[in-house]
Amino acid sequence: ARNISYSLRYILDLTSSFIDAVSFKGKQYKVNLAFDHVLKFFDLVSDDSIDNDYLSRKMIELFFGSQKIPQDPEFLQGFTKMLNKLINAEPYLSGGGGNTAGGSMVQSFSWSKDAGMIEAAFLQNYQIDLMNERGKMHWTKFKALFDGLSDNTRLIKIIQLRQTTPNDVTKEEWPRIAQAQVTFSLDDPMKDAPQASKQSASFNTSAMFQALLDKAHKKGE
Repeated sequence: ARNISYSLRYILDLTSSFIDAVSFKGKQYKVNLAFDHVLKFFDLVSDDSIDNDYLSRKMIELFFGSQKIPQDPEFLQGFTKMLNKLINAEPYLSGGGGNTAGGSMVQSFSWSKDAGMIEAAFLQNYQIDLMNERGKMHWTKFKALFDGLSDNTRLIKIIQLRQTTPNDVTKEEWPRIAQAQVTFSLDDPMKDAPQASKQSASFNTSAMFQALLDKAHKKGE
């Protein structure tokens, strides 16, 4: 039997609530899945200088705060799997709620380097100041709003620019596009996981979550 239960939907569902707790062996634990906590977690996972124990401690601190959680490897494994499904959930892929591993992924934005444009896009599109939503806006809502950003926002225009290939434009237009891509390039694109597609800003985090599962498994040996 599975010890971690999470019956609520991973994608935005107007008929049910966001995931705000997990159950393990009959006991519930509150979990804070605010968007800034998830983004901070991405930063930690992408930092090669962080050791396994520190990463596990910070993950628990980010999502569970000061709660006393089970010192059982199965708890961390179950929560990590749930987090992976939550972050990779897509309403229009694999029948809904599936992950994007099979899709065509192109690195086209960085949560850290493009933070200013993301903030500006939310203000322009929704009149939402993300600085005021830290610790409050659930990741699922943030992701739905992010996916719905208009092509009129500078962020989406830059994402589309970065993904443009010579086949998408005329031979005469390409030099100008190529120069603009240099201007708005990501210096170290491999470092800034997750990745995003032009339309849905989907995430490809399977590898990093598998690494966490391996760490949790080793810790319990």
